[in-house]
Amino acid sequence: MKPCNPILREIDYRTELPRFLNDYNLLGSFAEVGVFVGDFSKTILATWKGSELILVDPYKEYDRSTYFDSTQDRDQEEVYRQAQNNVAPWIGRYVFMRMESMEAASLIPDGSLSGCFLDGNHSYEASSADIAAWYPKVKSGGLFSGHDFYTRLKDTNSDALNSVLDFAESIDTRPHVTWCNSWYFIKP
Repeated sequence: MKPCNPILREIDYRTELPRFLNDYNLLGSFAEVGVFVGDFSKTILATWKGSELILVDPYKEYDRSTYFDSTQDRDQEEVYRQAQNNVAPWIGRYVFMRMESMEAASLIPDGSLSGCFLDGNHSYEASSADIAAWYPKVKSGGLFSGHDFYTRLKDTNSDALNSVLDFAESIDTRPHVTWCNSWYFIKP
């Protein structure tokens, strides 16, 4: 495997991602897959100078065998309202796609995104499917990234770490990792 994907400066926390996007002129459409209450969406919109943030989340309850995560302990309609309120100051710079990740990805043209941040269902199967579906959507030179770079914590079935590493190996790169368990690399 070759060394880490070259980047001129590191991102220590995902909150630095919007400034990174600005610095590298990644100002087209950017997708956040797995929005929850929109706290990170608000962080992106407050700093990022990009044209459109695509917010993908179905806001529906899942059986714990399908999606085991503490986010499922909340009323999903209330979570959706909170996300809408969090991004309301930036109306016109975002669009909600209230649907499953695979359905949303099928509607986005390949190579059209400046970047993507994956933070949905973190099981190995689901995160591998998200990676496979969303990677082609990011243009060459765009930022491909996500959250929860760990495996099997008590309140989630996360195994994003292994799905990210397996994918990175398949394209002969290594992801960068932040202190807040996020991962990222520039798409060749």
